[in-house]
Amino acid sequence: MSEPYTFAGRARTWWTVALVIQFWHHIEHLLLIGQATFHHNLFGKPVPCSILQLVVPRVELHLFYNSIVFIPMVIGMYYHMFPPQGETQHANCTCSWHKEESAA
Repeated sequence: MSEPYTFAGRARTWWTVALVIQFWHHIEHLLLIGQATFHHNLFGKPVPCSILQLVVPRVELHLFYNSIVFIPMVIGMYYHMFPPQGETQHANCTCSWHKEESAA
């Protein structure tokens, strides 16, 4: 039995995808903060540099990260509020639009 207010089924899968991408995004931020804090830039760069920033400029990389985190979050929220036919029994959250089906 799952806890109330949790994601289940496809919603959980998409939410986990967003979480993993965001976790990597935070690792890269930690790398940047560490370089700024210790005044030691990696990769021989004149300014703090993240790993993927070696390939993509910082502003575009940050916009890309925010987009690829936002998209699976929206999909996860959609599946959370409108669970697919076979997953309505897992929809024990009050925000599910299929509450009456899950009670049956």
